[in-house]
Parts: sequence; C-alpha cells; structure tokens
Amino acid sequence: MIQTHRSQLIPLSDHFRDEELKNLQVFHSRFVELWENFEDLKAMGFNLNGGHYRDKHNKIQTTADLGVSRFRLKGFLVDYRHFDHQNEPAYFNSIVNKIRQRCRDADVTALLDENQNHWREAGVLRGWSNEFSANQFLQAMFGEDLFHSNPKGQRKVRMREIEAKLSSDAIWYEIAMMAYDRLLVVRNLNWILHPVYSGRCELQIPH
Repeated sequence: MIQTHRSQLIPLSDHFRDEELKNLQVFHSRFVELWENFEDLKAMGFNLNGGHYRDKHNKIQTTADLGVSRFRLKGFLVDYRHFDHQNEPAYFNSIVNKIRQRCRDADVTALLDENQNHWREAGVLRGWSNEFSANQFLQAMFGEDLFHSNPKGQRKVRMREIEAKLSSDAIWYEIAMMAYDRLLVVRNLNWILHPVYSGRCELQIPH
C-alpha cells in the first residue's frame, strides 16, 4: 500500500528526543532483520495459500501447508515478537504513539490510524472464531506455547481454549498469517520514517 516511488514530505511538529531516536533506529534494524528472515522463509517455500472449514465437531481445520517446518517458523516469530511485545523498544504501538506526539499533521494521523487498523485486523480467522482477538491469540501463543514461558497472572485466553476451537495446523496457519500481515504494516511504518533515519525532521507519506 505505502510502497511507492511518489511521496510527500511532512515536517515534524516537534523534534524527536535522543532516546526516541534510539528507539526508532532499533525499530528500523529489527525490521531489516525480520524482512531478511521473511525473504529466507519464502526461499524455503513458505506458503500461505489454502482454505478453512469446520469439521463435524465444529472445530476449524485448514487445508493449507505452510511449506516450512514449525521449528523454522518459530525463528521468524522470535524476530516478529520484537514488534508485538510491550516491553520491547520496537513495539509497534509505542512507535506509532511517538510519531503521533512529534507530528500532528492530519494526513499523517490518518495514515497512522489506517495502519493501526490493519494491525488490529491481522489474520484470516476473523468471523470464524470471534471469541479471540488477534492480541489474545498472540498473547496465548507467545506466553504458553511458542516460547515456553509461564504466564504472569490470569490470562483471559489460554491455549487450551484456542485448541478446543482450532486444529493444530489451523493455529499455526493463523499465527503465521497474523505475523505476515503485521510485517507488512511494520514495513509501511518503516517507510514513513525513512527521512528521520537520515537525520531529517520530516516524515514521508504517499503522494
């Protein structure tokens, strides 16, 4: 959507502080790592084509074959998690908020709103299993399965609840699709910030 040769430069309303600039550089470097990881996944045969259906027990199944091992996919998700974990300097929503604070242009605000909406709507199973939001799904996956960490406090959604509604293959497909959808949103935000990476007090938006 945002990847275009035509752009319009928008001046910042306020300068980014030094600490904020460090976070933006971390965001950029993490994106580069994640994109390279994704390109390697594609070269290995990563595939998101396929359909979904409900079996006789009303459990969501998938016909998709991701084309790579779950072990390899975990490596991609480890890099992705930098943008999804609130304590990370590259956390997507935190970076968006920093941009909002430093640029109050209406077109930039609208573009940020659009990308945050895409972030929230990531994945393909919306409408199939409305009980789980993308964030609840990811929190349960990251907290209990993918990274084998013990959740702190009481989670609203546990992996066993998701496993009761989706097959193992469908769960892995959904987590892969969410991460891919959000990768594209991160790419958009990285593009917007390119002038800042070059030391300029401007953002770029599509023209």
